[in-house]
Amino acid sequence: MTNGKVQALIVVGDVQLITKDGTASALKRGQTFEEGASVHANKGGNALLVMSNGATLKVKEDSTLAVTKFQQAKFDEATEGTFLRLNKDPSKSDTDLKLSTGSLQGEVKKLNTDSGSKFTVDTPAGSAGIRGTIIDITIVRDAQGHVTGIVANCIVGNVQFSPAANVAIVSDVNGSSTTVTNANISGGGSMTVNLTVDPVTGVISGGSLSGTNLGANATQALANALNETVNQALVTAGLPTQPPPSIGATTNTVTVTGANGQTSTVSTNTVTSGSVGGSGGSGGSGTGSAISNPQNVTP
Repeated sequence: MTNGKVQALIVVGDVQLITKDGTASALKRGQTFEEGASVHANKGGNALLVMSNGATLKVKEDSTLAVTKFQQAKFDEATEGTFLRLNKDPSKSDTDLKLSTGSLQGEVKKLNTDSGSKFTVDTPAGSAGIRGTIIDITIVRDAQGHVTGIVANCIVGNVQFSPAANVAIVSDVNGSSTTVTNANISGGGSMTVNLTVDPVTGVISGGSLSGTNLGANATQALANALNETVNQALVTAGLPTQPPPSIGATTNTVTVTGANGQTSTVSTNTVTSGSVGGSGGSGGSGTGSAISNPQNVTP
């Protein structure tokens, strides 16, 4: 496999691209980069990125996203399409992103799992394995800047969360507090991990996991927000816009597996309307209104 490509389709406000050697510069619309680079959106800034496996990622304000690894097998672009023209992962790809602060919203197109494609987002509490999913992930920090929690909303599809090796996260599994080995979040589900941190050093010593059902209205609102941004990029590229996914009724959709091997549903309350209460999942703001056609953009 070779290095996959990431391209900035929309850049609003102050967004920095940090290369592998630590050099920082303003991210430009149409700019392409590879693994080893990071994108940091400052206050009031955000960026829409598209990957050469078809994934679209919105880095929200006050957020840092690193492309730790992005390898991809070669494919026929004339047949499969490129970037925004892709409706699925066109070849085997291996993606590992790291969200260290702030919020990320994105859509990962159907992965080429038969060929072994993988897509993972790492956070300070653990990693989220994603396949054919629309997600919304937020890192929660306290006034001192210490990471105190993670909120992961699954809008469509499934997300498999695995705690970091050095972070013992517990949850109620069939009436007993048990160390979590993994959690599954499906469409409409929201997982919250509250972390225990040293108030001086910020070192994470453990945490607890809970879940809730966002409800159809809040889930649809999150899907609409990302779709609106993607459609702006489609318009500038001269491509037809796409409707947001239609979110129907949602159910209690966060389950955990404990160290004892037992599985239990931890999302116990159902929300049928309103906003994403308490999750902070929507994070960031603004997509910009006047967006000119970026130079050298391959949609």
